[in-house]
Amino acid sequence: MTVSDRVADAPTVLVIDSTDESSVCRELVEADVSAGREVLWVCHERSACEAVGTIDETDTAGVLSVGGLPGEADAVGDVHVESVSKPGDLPALGLKLSRLLSEHDGELTICFESITALLEHADRNGVCRFLHTLTAQIREAGARAHFHLAPDHDVETTGTVASLCDALVDPDTEPTVRTRPPTERPDS
Repeated sequence: MTVSDRVADAPTVLVIDSTDESSVCRELVEADVSAGREVLWVCHERSACEAVGTIDETDTAGVLSVGGLPGEADAVGDVHVESVSKPGDLPALGLKLSRLLSEHDGELTICFESITALLEHADRNGVCRFLHTLTAQIREAGARAHFHLAPDHDVETTGTVASLCDALVDPDTEPTVRTRPPTERPDS
């Protein structure tokens, strides 16, 4: 059974790895695209052009560049680009994500490139409140998302962030997947 099969009923998934060449990320995105969803790429500290260069534009709802280059274009090729200039501006990021979720009527999956980057620019409690609100909005919208967290965080941070998601994937050598039943999910 694939990782995407094992988390198919989990709207929000925490992936313990970086996005650089993540096979789990590719698998989750490909499964959602096959199911007819568009992908919103939330990229941190790299330009939208760099992000668009690594994705398939045909299934992309857009790129939300966080802390990217000032004055980035509104589009790269056929891909719509939005930006939040300050990587720690959680209210601005939340407002943009909320609007984008409402515009896509549930047929959206979000690849959130780096919770680690958020934690570098905002305090952990603020990031956790942000994620609590965002994961509730994702569930309510019928959307899906996976969030990347670098493996070098302490156990408390990893556990706190994992508690906000419906599944956890730790792709060491053999991917470990933990999910909780829908009745035990926050805001169910």
